[in-house]
Amino acid sequence: MADWEVIQEEIVLRKDADNSDKKYRHDIKKKCAEGETKRNNDKVTNDEIGCSDINETSAVNFPDSEELKIFPIMLVIVVLLLIAVILILTKRELIFWSPTTIVGIGAPRPPGPHKIETHLIGQWYWPSTHKRTAEIVKALAKNTNNTSIYRIHFLQPGHHQSVLKTRKQQKEYFSALLDYDAYFPIETLHTKLNIAFTSLHPPGSRLHASDAFAYASDNIEQERGNAWLTRVAILANQDIYFDESLALLETSPDASDLSHYTAYFLSRHEIPENEETSRIGTQCGPKFIGSHDAFVFVPPLPFPLIEKCKFELGSWGIEARLLWEFEQFGMTGRNPCEDIKIWHVHSDGPVNNDDESVDEFIHKRIKMQFPGSSQMPVVGEKRPMPEVNTGGRSSIAFPEGLKPRYK
Repeated sequence: MADWEVIQEEIVLRKDADNSDKKYRHDIKKKCAEGETKRNNDKVTNDEIGCSDINETSAVNFPDSEELKIFPIMLVIVVLLLIAVILILTKRELIFWSPTTIVGIGAPRPPGPHKIETHLIGQWYWPSTHKRTAEIVKALAKNTNNTSIYRIHFLQPGHHQSVLKTRKQQKEYFSALLDYDAYFPIETLHTKLNIAFTSLHPPGSRLHASDAFAYASDNIEQERGNAWLTRVAILANQDIYFDESLALLETSPDASDLSHYTAYFLSRHEIPENEETSRIGTQCGPKFIGSHDAFVFVPPLPFPLIEKCKFELGSWGIEARLLWEFEQFGMTGRNPCEDIKIWHVHSDGPVNNDDESVDEFIHKRIKMQFPGSSQMPVVGEKRPMPEVNTGGRSSIAFPEGLKPRYK
């Protein structure tokens, strides 16, 4: 072959390489790889396999497949490093939500309106007398009308499903409230009300604190990535209601330290008309008394803590025991009862012996509304609490209030 023919062929090859350099190099490398095996086995030279001086003649060294896989990863790392540098320079914090992150009303959050969504948890029951029923109906009406309470959750025993399962049944069932208060906000109640059932305990037993904590942790947990919304759960007795001071959680969020690590155990104020006849009276004050009728917390709670709180509400000493259990998990209890006020509706005055039993009264209504059904809430007896070696009190300090004068 003449020299000019060789040159012309090389020009054509180079032209093809320029037009499709990537494919050309790929084919050359493939040929060389195959030739490498042949050279090792048959002891042939690069010239014989047509792969002579490939490194010198290659204008571009293309990365292999492994290098191509590493490139996106390195690019992501570089971008994350740049973001970290920007955050450090601007002194801003990147907060990721998790059950162990301090997420709460007072936690760091982006600028903008911060919404508090308060959920009140309890268990409805019909007391043994009209007088006592009228008192808890009054408390329920106050909580229903409280604009700071977003939802009211009743955790009822499983056997109540026969009369409370559907929305229609619930409306008929709670229509009895109007017999005690003709102005009861029944429509508002049905708007806020959510009923769930638990079958963990035998009929006649009261709601356990663990049931309420587990329900809140499963159904009222925080929204991931939404730093402008905090869901707060409150477990309270049925004769307790909140006044407008509950709005302090939302109107003054920076003054509150409520979070996954800090819960509020609120002591009650007695309503003025019952102060003289009440056996105990107002419990809110600077000294630790051990009486707390509302537990305010940010769900979810740690599962091991929930398992330690299997105590019936209303049992003697349950407040101190719950405080002690919270403390064992490194959580802090606060009692800002002078800031967020709860009111106790319970008169211990004389009871009219001729007062018809509410059990009988409600049974009559249920039989009229649901023929053949006799299921109704049963009030459990108060049971003694297991002893806890805390000297009768928790070691947690309870200040008078967070900031009594803030607005």
